[in-house]
Amino acid sequence: MNVFNLISKPEVYKILHNNGYLRDQKHMELKSYLSQFKDELDAHGIDYTWLASKFIKEYYATQRTDN
Repeated sequence: MNVFNLISKPEVYKILHNNGYLRDQKHMELKSYLSQFKDELDAHGIDYTWLASKFIKEYYATQRTDN
C-alpha cells in the first residue's frame, strides 16, 4: 500500500489554506496531522517532520508564483 494514500489531501489543503494560521502554525499543524502516520512513513524512510516542511515550502513557493 502506498503510504501517501493514507494522507488526506483535503486535510493537508485545509491546513495549508487556513488564513488564520501563520507559517509556523501551519507547520506545527501539519506535523501534528502527519505524526499519526509516523510508523507508515518511517517504514518507507520518510520523516514526517521533513514531509511537513516539504509541504510548507511547496505551498509558499506556489503562493509566490501565483501572485
